[in-house]
Amino acid sequence: MADTKTVVLPVATFEDIVAAKDMGDVETVAVPEWKASVRVRGLSRGEVLSGRQDGVNYEAYLLSVGMVEPAVTIEQATDIVNGKSFQALERILDRIVDLSGLGAGFRAGQTGAAGS
Repeated sequence: MADTKTVVLPVATFEDIVAAKDMGDVETVAVPEWKASVRVRGLSRGEVLSGRQDGVNYEAYLLSVGMVEPAVTIEQATDIVNGKSFQALERILDRIVDLSGLGAGFRAGQTGAAGS
C-alpha cells in the first residue's frame, strides 16, 4: 500500500507569497538551426493572460516576453515567428510554455497560435 502521509505546510501571509521565488530560473535553449542558443524564462499568470488580446499573434507575444536573451520587441518577435524555422521556434516556445507551468496543449488552444 502506498504511503499517504500528508505534508502540512504553514499558512502563508501576503508577504510570504510575494517573497516566494516561484518563477524558476532562466534556461538556455540550443537552436541548432540558428547555430546559436537563446535564454528563456517562464511567464507569470499575469503575463500569460495579458497576451490574450485580439489581433495579437500569441506565439510572438510568448517569444517577446519569454525570451530574455536576446531580448526582442513584439514586432521583432512577429518577424521571427513569421519568417524562421518552425522546428526552431517549437523548441523555444515549448520551453517557455513548460517553464510557465502550462499544459502541453496550451498553445494549440490559443487564438492566433497558428501564425496569425
